[in-house]
Amino acid sequence: VLAKSVSLDEDEGLDETTSMEAESFLESYEEMLRLQKDELALTLRHLEPLLELLEGKSSLGNAKGGQANAPFTKEFCYRDLKQALKEIEEDESLRFVASDLQWSLVLKLLTENDVSEEERISWAEVVMCYRTCIVGMQALEQTPRPKELRNRVRQRSLQMLSSFKGTGLGNVESGVTKNLERRTTFEWMDALFICGALLLLGAVAF
Repeated sequence: VLAKSVSLDEDEGLDETTSMEAESFLESYEEMLRLQKDELALTLRHLEPLLELLEGKSSLGNAKGGQANAPFTKEFCYRDLKQALKEIEEDESLRFVASDLQWSLVLKLLTENDVSEEERISWAEVVMCYRTCIVGMQALEQTPRPKELRNRVRQRSLQMLSSFKGTGLGNVESGVTKNLERRTTFEWMDALFICGALLLLGAVAF
């Protein structure tokens, strides 16, 4: 009887612990979802001036049309992206936009020479590419070593980003190989982590 009582007590303790863990997990899950929603809203707000810049360069009639509450449906030619990138780099009044190195990196990746200027990309895909770039940079930041793992993370990031280069997804592999051979793009990305860390440390120090 005593053994049975102890066993029941242990089972009850285990159930209570499991219940607490489940509750904690669900609370953290809800908090994560809320923060992800907030992060998306902040990202879209931050990118509004860039959307307006693209709209001004658009060669498609429907880029400025459509519903005001549905900017994701707006489409642009890759030629529009090239023109926007050129203006950001050359126009002194737009130098503040160039301070967003992630945006500059995305535009450079999307406007490489192997992409047809007449192909289209929606604002939804541009935002998705931007956020994918951020996720790739964060993953690289979390994997400083070993070298083999870091290279694999870099390759997967490049593969995901390359999928936004035109509608011909069958050419993704060749684009990834080309980027991996050069590796200049993600060497720049590595440098961004160092700069960001230094800025963060400086802010903390103050």
